[in-house]
Amino acid sequence: MPNPGRTLAVIAREARLFAYSSGNFGKALVFAGADMTILFLLTDLLGLSATAAGSLMLVALAGDLVFDLVAAALVIRLRRKGRGYRWLVATGTVPCGMAFAMLYAMPASGLHQGWLLAAAMLVFRGAYAVIDVPHNALMAQMTSDSRARGRVSGYRL
Repeated sequence: MPNPGRTLAVIAREARLFAYSSGNFGKALVFAGADMTILFLLTDLLGLSATAAGSLMLVALAGDLVFDLVAAALVIRLRRKGRGYRWLVATGTVPCGMAFAMLYAMPASGLHQGWLLAAAMLVFRGAYAVIDVPHNALMAQMTSDSRARGRVSGYRL
């Protein structure tokens, strides 16, 4: 005979894992929106060809590697000082949100200079890494069961 208390505990645990994973969906929407905005700025406002804009985005992707490594070092340093992943994710949302808004405000503000776009893109990608790296690292703290980690990873995708 099924145990209703155990069933509710399993549902609550899975709901918690799914809630954590849904954050990845939100991050993906923000990042994709920013990439689309950057491509629009590069091609329609700055007049770059699709090849040149794509090449710049490829270089930015390589820059993300550097940002991710710096964010990981920051996470390690702050964890040693007693600050957890959640703290870093929460505090990183403000600069990331401001940089995201700056990207969207540039066309309406008449800011079409390439160096301004590059600066805004660097600020956004750096701030995003500060949120993304610790958020992804939280998956290991959500559960100690490797099968549950697999489900969390699946929910994220």
